[in-house]
Amino acid sequence: MNSENPISPEERESLLAKRYNLVIGIFLSTLNVGLVVTSFGVFFKPVSADFGWTRAETSGAFSISVIVSGLAGIAAGKLSDRFSPRILIIICGILSGAAYLLLSQMNSLWQLYLYYGILVGFGLANIVPASSMVTRWFSRQRGRMTGIALSGAAFSSIFSPYLATWLIESYSWQISFAAIGGLCLIIIGVAAFFMFRAGKERLLPKQKEPQSESQIPVKSKSLKEILGSWPFWCLALIYFCFHFSLSVVQVHIVPHATDLDISAILAASILTISNGANVVGCFVLGGINDRIGGRKSLVLGLLIMVVGSILLLISDKFWLLCLFAIIFGFAWGGVGSLRSLMVADLFGLGSHGVLVGAIMFVALLGGTLSPILSGYIFDVTGQYRIAFLLIIGLSIIAVILSLFLSPRPRHEKN
Repeated sequence: MNSENPISPEERESLLAKRYNLVIGIFLSTLNVGLVVTSFGVFFKPVSADFGWTRAETSGAFSISVIVSGLAGIAAGKLSDRFSPRILIIICGILSGAAYLLLSQMNSLWQLYLYYGILVGFGLANIVPASSMVTRWFSRQRGRMTGIALSGAAFSSIFSPYLATWLIESYSWQISFAAIGGLCLIIIGVAAFFMFRAGKERLLPKQKEPQSESQIPVKSKSLKEILGSWPFWCLALIYFCFHFSLSVVQVHIVPHATDLDISAILAASILTISNGANVVGCFVLGGINDRIGGRKSLVLGLLIMVVGSILLLISDKFWLLCLFAIIFGFAWGGVGSLRSLMVADLFGLGSHGVLVGAIMFVALLGGTLSPILSGYIFDVTGQYRIAFLLIIGLSIIAVILSLFLSPRPRHEKN
């Protein structure tokens, strides 16, 4: 669209309705991410206790899923740059649901690694085409709409720990896996309905959009130039530190809380509180991005994460862990939702999908390493203190790196 080809008010209204259908569909598709990621920490102790696995062995499944999702995310991003990402998102949702159904029947460690590590890992790759799709469809309020769409993962994470805990305590971990798997398949079916109602990608006329730091030209430098540049690796290292910290909390916060003699249901509520704050972070920092730009929003989110990480180290009571969950969860949602926006700010939209996937891959190396390392630290020392100190250190490094980022110069036009 351009100024020489204006559209009628009726067509504009229709385009807006389609774009909001897309946001609803993406929001629903990312619900599955929260269901399968956050519930893993609740299954951790019951499953490892039943089979006699160490915490490092059990954590390995989560780490495999993280690295697989990073590799799959690169491929998904590349495909989403060339084709409609809807089918990719739907396939990922189906894989997540099927994996949980299979987990209900597992009886050995290799099955945990295959079903959760590999299948769920592929399912988690849907974040790449989902975030890229929203970024491409919106120029005005890009940050707010991205935050809303991607907050589905955080929203489902609010209730998934309670759901998994209730099902485990009322029935068994096997039934809990099966129930969550069936729910994932239902959700992705409804998400597909809304995404296909959105129709083909189409932006409103650009001359009507406000000028801002996130008003990005479509063309960019070559992919090879970008992948070898300092801004790419700086952003990748920031999200490496971010996901290192995030994975420790996702996998080990419930076991850590129960080690402090906090009941399983209260321990699960820490994740619920964290993910409630995650939703707020997605909305708030996404909106702040539209006003002050991505880099300043990213610095703010990372500073908040440092505060939360320090609080985790000294938290030895339930109320302190809840306060940590609020602060860290807010930063988690905000920084996570800014990833796609920062890629657009720094590199444009020409290869947006594959760049988001590449950033995710590097970032998820941190998410792969940290659960196993934290589990090993606990197995050796009997506590998580060293792991929590690592979180603080890497969060500070992420803040320092974010100060060296800057948006693309205005003169780089199409």
